[in-house]
Amino acid sequence: MNNFDDFVKTLTSEKMSEISDRAVNYGNDKGSISISNDSTDLVKTINAISILNSLSMVEAYHEWLQQQNQ
Repeated sequence: MNNFDDFVKTLTSEKMSEISDRAVNYGNDKGSISISNDSTDLVKTINAISILNSLSMVEAYHEWLQQQNQ
């Protein structure tokens, strides 16, 4: 079985930026992220970005697992 620490070691700043960009692009495509000056909307936006970053990280991990198992 693959070690999660091995995956974490692959997370360069470039890879993290790619994952973050993927999350923001996904949110924009789905209309779930919109930037506003309202502080309540800002909190919701930060939460949405956090959730989308987490989902993108899981997606990257699954892609890495598939590559390791080939």
